[in-house]
Amino acid sequence: PSNKIFVKATGVLTSTTGMALNNALTPNSATPMNVLQGYTTTRTDGGRASGALSTSTNLTYFALATGWLVQNFDIDCAGLGGSTGVFMGTFSTLRNTKVANCTNRGILAQGADCAVIENEITGCSSACDGSLFLNGTVTALRNWIHDNAAPGIRTTNERATIIWNLITNNTGASSDGIYMPSGNPA
Repeated sequence: PSNKIFVKATGVLTSTTGMALNNALTPNSATPMNVLQGYTTTRTDGGRASGALSTSTNLTYFALATGWLVQNFDIDCAGLGGSTGVFMGTFSTLRNTKVANCTNRGILAQGADCAVIENEITGCSSACDGSLFLNGTVTALRNWIHDNAAPGIRTTNERATIIWNLITNNTGASSDGIYMPSGNPA
């Protein structure tokens, strides 16, 4: 628990199997989150490391277990079939990350108490059922979701908090800005 991993932007980190970030924990004041952070020149400079999926289908670039903070990455799913940029477990946060060209979901926040903050999601195909899919008690704050052929944000949980997101230029038959299935209070 409480590991910090820095990734310098020296090229594209290509993954043919996806990356599972395990070492789950329940954060509290005594045990901070695990951190995976990209940078360009100096650690904590806010620059992004680049990653891409390659060769296979049904991959997720980052699959976060409980208690992770991941920030400062550019992830390209390369239009691979069934691809997801980031899957988030409980108590996880994704920040300042660009996810592009997914065919399943850009970001899937599945767990409770997740935060998706200041990310960019673009280029998701019409096969996606949500560029940003919130399936838990998730806060989506200040994200830019644009140029997708899929719903901008889709939620299945009435306790999701969606504020100050910019959803622009999504096209196609299923390109709702925010989609919440009937039966959920809006």
